[in-house]
Amino acid sequence: MARPKTAPGVVPRYRRITEAEKEKFLEVLRETCNIRHAASIIGRSYWFIWQLRKRDAKFDTAMKEAHDEAIAKLEGVVYQGATVGYEEEVYYQGKFVGKKRVISERWAEFLLIANRPEKYAVTKIKHEMTGKDGTPLIPQAVDVIDTARRVAYLLTMAATASLPTTPPVLTLTAEPEPETVH
Repeated sequence: MARPKTAPGVVPRYRRITEAEKEKFLEVLRETCNIRHAASIIGRSYWFIWQLRKRDAKFDTAMKEAHDEAIAKLEGVVYQGATVGYEEEVYYQGKFVGKKRVISERWAEFLLIANRPEKYAVTKIKHEMTGKDGTPLIPQAVDVIDTARRVAYLLTMAATASLPTTPPVLTLTAEPEPETVH
C-alpha cells in the first residue's frame, strides 16, 4: 500500500499526537519517572517521544519539568527511608510476630553522594601514559602482531633502562671435571 504524499513540513496523520496524549504521557512520567512506560501507556514508542522533543520545544520543557518532579518525589522517598525509615513485617517460623522500623543506611549514602560528591563520592582517576611532547607511547596498531611487537620493544627498552650503566664483572673459574669411573 502506497504512503499518502504530504506537503513539506507537514507531519503525516499517523505520526500526530493529540494534546490529551501529551498530557497523559506527562502525568504518567510524573508518577513513574519512566519515559518508556509513559510512552507505552499512550501507545507510542520511546523513539517517537524523543523525536517529538526535538520538534516541539514546549513539550520538551514540559517533559523536563515532569521528569524533575518525579526525581524530586524519589528523593523524598529516599530521604524518608534514610531518616525516619519504613516498617517491615517480621516473621518467625512462618508466623507473623510483629513489625520493626528499618532505617536504610544505603539510602543515606545515596543522599550524601548526591549532595556532597566532592566529599563522599568515590572518585575515579584516569591515568594516561604519553611519550615526549604528549605523543602516545604505542601508536594505533593495525593488527595484533604489530601491537605485540610494539609492546615487546617497550618492555625491552624499560628493561635495558633499569640495568646498571657499568656491567658487572664476571669472573669464571675453571673447575676440574669430575672423574668418571668405569
